[in-house]
Amino acid sequence: MNHLRLDSRIEAVLERLYAQHASQNSELAAYFSARMAEGSLDWNSFDEGANQFLRDKLVALERDKGEFCHQLCRALCALSIVKSPSLFIFIHLQTSSVNS
Repeated sequence: MNHLRLDSRIEAVLERLYAQHASQNSELAAYFSARMAEGSLDWNSFDEGANQFLRDKLVALERDKGEFCHQLCRALCALSIVKSPSLFIFIHLQTSSVNS
């Protein structure tokens, strides 16, 4: 697959973040499997234990989806992008770029 051509420093950061994400997958699966098995997990509202566990975890978009979001935000001249825990993405745009 063709990826965006990025500066080598950016590529190094992305590789480190994707590796961090991949290394956490088994830990995430084990935690949530154990919570489901004991019946203490509510998927509609995480308790303090789940929030504490997730506090230092990284859940990355797949690379192609991340690159699409990157290109979309640049095309829209986004001033800031915030991803919330509920997976919604808020993009703050310049008023002039939306009206033109």
